Formats: sequence, C-alpha cells, structure tokens
Amino acid sequence: MKKIVLLTITLLILFGCGFRSKELNEETKQKIQQEISKINDKMSQDELENMMSVAKLNYDVNPEIGKMYFEKLVKYKPEASIYLSDYYYEKKDEVNYEKWTKYGAERDVLDMIYNLAVFYNEKNKLSEAEYWYQKAANKGDGDAEYNLAIVYGKEEKYSEAEKIWHKQGRDGSGRYNMAIYYETHNQPYKAEQLYKEMIKMGDVDGYYGLGNMYRKLKKIDEAEKILKIGVEKKNLKQYTRWLTYI
Repeated sequence: MKKIVLLTITLLILFGCGFRSKELNEETKQKIQQEISKINDKMSQDELENMMSVAKLNYDVNPEIGKMYFEKLVKYKPEASIYLSDYYYEKKDEVNYEKWTKYGAERDVLDMIYNLAVFYNEKNKLSEAEYWYQKAANKGDGDAEYNLAIVYGKEEKYSEAEKIWHKQGRDGSGRYNMAIYYETHNQPYKAEQLYKEMIKMGDVDGYYGLGNMYRKLKKIDEAEKILKIGVEKKNLKQYTRWLTYI
C-alpha cells in the first residue's frame, strides 16, 4: 500500500513540472525515467494497475509522457498497447501503429483485434483482415462479424458471406448483399457487375437490384427495361410496385 501511495505522490509531483508543454526538459525526463524504472517483474498486480492509472493520467496531460510509461508497462499489461497504437495513429506513423496494434491483438486485447482487422481491410490485405475479423467475431463482436461478411464478399466467397448475413437477419444472396454494399459505398460499377452476374445465374433479385440502382442513378429508361424483364420472368409484385415510381 505504501508503494501505491508513493506512486500517486510522484504523479502529483510530475504534474507540477510543466508537463503541459510537449517539449520535455532534461529534469522532467529524468523524473519520468526514475518513475518508470519502478516497473519490473517484481511488481504486484495492484502496483501495476496503479502505474497504469498514472500512465493514463499523464497521457491525458501529455501523450509523450504517457507513451514512455506505456512502453514499459505493455510487457506486463498488454492493454497498454491501446494507448501506444492511439499515439502512433495520431502521429500518422503506420509502421508503429501496426506494430502496437498487432502486439495487443496477438495478446487477446479485443479492441486491438478489431482495429488490426480494420487496418488490414483498409490496406486491402484481405486474408489478414479475414483472419482478425474472424477472431473478433469468435469473441462475440457483432460489428466484426458484419465486416467479415464484407471481406468474404470482396474475396468472392459469397456463400460464406451469405451465411453471416442470414444469421444477422438479412435476406438475399451473398452477391445481392454485396452489391448493395457497393451501391452504398459509391461503387456502382461493382454493384452493376454483381447484379448482372445474378441475372446470368437466373436469380431474379438481380433484375430488382439492378433496376432499382438505375432508378436511383436517374437512368429511368434502363431501369424500366430491366424491371419489366424481371416482371416477365416472374410475377413479382415488388417489381410492379417499383415500376409505378419510374
């Protein structure tokens, strides 16, 4: 208990050393080094938790200081990687952002598992994104499960994507839901390709999706043509309903 009190007192001393400035003078650096030198294998969990609190408070005041704490703490408290990845994200340092996000993900920090999947997805590293989204989904992350379906769609694993979407209560095939995704993400060409694939496969929903997309794009003549074909292929009331709005 005495050590925990001392750590808190040190925090108050450090707050009084002009830390709101981003530049750290030598005296400040020495104080920080003395403080973080206490972080070692002999620390109890209570002491480590207390030091994490100190690190978080310092990070709020000056991220440069907090980073120094977290770099030492992360060996014992993997959740410190959350702050390190945040630090490098703000710095736009992708190399170190990936390093610390992956460090946390590999040690089962849920936020880091999800964030690493997002990072790889944005970099179009789909196999890596799939792996980490799957891991997050296995831990009950619903957003990760949805994003996993999107990755499956990008990889053209439509049957796998369809299983997830049906589980989440979405109607339609894997291709259909992926086409809608492309529509809503301003990629109409990719959506159009998928709708046309569906039509070739005999999936009548392809006519509905394509015609509706053309309608939204103000391609009225094309929309009417496609939807009429859909009606002729199958007596679908929903197509007839859409025709009345064209």
